[in-house]
Amino acid sequence: MGDRTRTPETADPGHGTVSAVSMAGYSLAMRKVAFAVAGFALIAVGFASVLLPAPGVVLIGLGLAILAREFLWAKRLLAWSRDHARRSRTNVRERSARLARAFRHGPVSDPLN
Repeated sequence: MGDRTRTPETADPGHGTVSAVSMAGYSLAMRKVAFAVAGFALIAVGFASVLLPAPGVVLIGLGLAILAREFLWAKRLLAWSRDHARRSRTNVRERSARLARAFRHGPVSDPLN
């Protein structure tokens, strides 16, 4: 063996050196784990604070948004919930406008429909 020194170019694979590819994979895995922990933690706190005077729905939404950065299922769920919220908001506005008109102009046959 003699006085030959080991450099990253001459080292045997898997014996004392870490390749850039394995470090990149490790970094991506750690990022995914970090996003998962943060997202699920916010969702858990959000569900717990629904019963408390805290913005539970907002925390759930933030947790889902964090999870959506790394997971396709969370992205789909976030898109569905945004669509559902928009439809609900539109429905509430239409119904409240109908009710306001009904109270302003007297009874209508069916103000909610």
